[in-house]
Amino acid sequence: MRMCKAARCVFIGLAVAVLGACSSVGSGDDASGNRAAVDDSVVSSGLGEQDGFGGQNGNFRPGTYSTKIETQTYYYAYDSYQVDSKYMESIRAQGQYLLSHPNARILLAGHSDERGSREYNIALGEHRSNSVYQVLVESMHVPKNQIRSVSYGQEHPAVEGHDESMWKWNRRVVLSYEAK
Repeated sequence: MRMCKAARCVFIGLAVAVLGACSSVGSGDDASGNRAAVDDSVVSSGLGEQDGFGGQNGNFRPGTYSTKIETQTYYYAYDSYQVDSKYMESIRAQGQYLLSHPNARILLAGHSDERGSREYNIALGEHRSNSVYQVLVESMHVPKNQIRSVSYGQEHPAVEGHDESMWKWNRRVVLSYEAK
């Protein structure tokens, strides 16, 4: 009887340890599982999506922004596909790089938050990616064959949640460089 009780305690302890090891830290949480502070006054740069262009699982950090030639994320107001003027310096830097590196290729991935129908959100994501495309192609004369555009609509949220504090991170275009 005593052996059975000890074995049961060991089994329960192992099950708790395994379940604890399987839990994950959510987006926006730091490594200890605490909610990370987000500075809303700074624009963000995510590092790609789950489709092979970077890695959401390791590098999405709202609150950081760069004009470096690398993956960039441009955010949009609710129900809008107008590029915010604060992103123009970064988009122009990407365009200059593309013009000076004719073999470089980018993907513009448009996204929306979860509000609206699937069809509407796909169209909105497409309009968003096209807004960056237009700046690069029509204003900067980047060759069309260097740019690929896609819309994911609401299908690949950067942050899970059902309120404006989460939705604002999902309304975006991610510009990422494609590997050859």
